[in-house]
Amino acid sequence: MEPEIIINGIRLIEAQAMTVRCAVNSFIIDLQNNGLGDDEHGKAMARAYLARLREITEIMHNKEDAAVLAECRFCDHMYDQNTQKIACPHSKKHG
Repeated sequence: MEPEIIINGIRLIEAQAMTVRCAVNSFIIDLQNNGLGDDEHGKAMARAYLARLREITEIMHNKEDAAVLAECRFCDHMYDQNTQKIACPHSKKHG
């Protein structure tokens, strides 16, 4: 079963939701393989997009207990804002 996706108050049909899910997954793969450039801005944007895409993917696959992931501002590690479970060497700096 595909995720329920509502855009501007309109619920997508299953085939449309599947298309959005596939597009999100394709964007993740493209960013991981190609990034958004080798400069610091491109790297930062790719990290930010990947963080948000991970959140969206988590929500699409685990509707009720989705983690609200946040990216460590000191490195690329992710942590769950809801549970404060942090798998990051900078864990004492989160808060």
